[in-house]
Amino acid sequence: MIPLFAAVLNYPFMLHALIGGLLIASLCSILSFFVVQRGLSFAGAGIAHSAFGGLALGVMLNLEPIITGTLFSVVVGILIASVSRKKRLEVDVAIGIAFSTSMALGVLMVSNTQGRYFGELFSYLFGNILAVSATDLWLIVGLTLIAGGFLGAFFKELLLVNMHEGIAEAQGVHIGFLHYGLLIALALTVVLSVKLVGVVMASALLVIPGATGELLSANYRSILVYAWLTGMSSVVLGLGLSYSTSWPAGATIVTVSAAMFFLALVFSPHRGIIKQHLLSRW
Repeated sequence: MIPLFAAVLNYPFMLHALIGGLLIASLCSILSFFVVQRGLSFAGAGIAHSAFGGLALGVMLNLEPIITGTLFSVVVGILIASVSRKKRLEVDVAIGIAFSTSMALGVLMVSNTQGRYFGELFSYLFGNILAVSATDLWLIVGLTLIAGGFLGAFFKELLLVNMHEGIAEAQGVHIGFLHYGLLIALALTVVLSVKLVGVVMASALLVIPGATGELLSANYRSILVYAWLTGMSSVVLGLGLSYSTSWPAGATIVTVSAAMFFLALVFSPHRGIIKQHLLSRW
């Protein structure tokens, strides 16, 4: 890790990448707990792919792609929340329609704009955390405060809904508001993740930390701690490995995170494969 810290001190772009990555990973890790517990993994993937349409619109109109992508993703998140609450369609059907339509619109916008190079847009497919500017960093801070502020303000209520929706409703918790808020927070976080690891891998940051935490503990507080540690460690180790090997930063971060998950899957003292195998033999 010494080369990484030396690079952070010597190169501003590495400092921006590390700060932005840690902010995004911290938010993703906390939200990952609810994504895994409430079965919203496919929603995260769907919103991530839907963001491509908004990003394409921003590039085509010479607007900030992250802003248009955010607006697009929030609208998709609200539509998914509305459909799932009113039971008009199965949630997975609504998500599938939303992300495939958004991806198709993005491709159509690009293909019908002649004489322009869309390298910036296609960089969003796989992420480019090393290209985070000071302006991008402030945008990341702003969106992180919005999404993180919601999670912090209503964490107890979200946890109660997660444990037992009927009890939460009996205690006067506004379940509909929390449902919409959670999907909007998910949409904002997805857009930030796209900047880090791209559309293709954004959902990984919203699933792997929470899944790793769940393998390592059955206690909600411990799951959150393990999820947060997984996310933060993935960014630091992934950036360090990327800097040392010249591997793509986004893919390296996701690979490190996945490696942590598989280590937990095998060696977890509670639910690991080795533990279960030993118990079955006895």
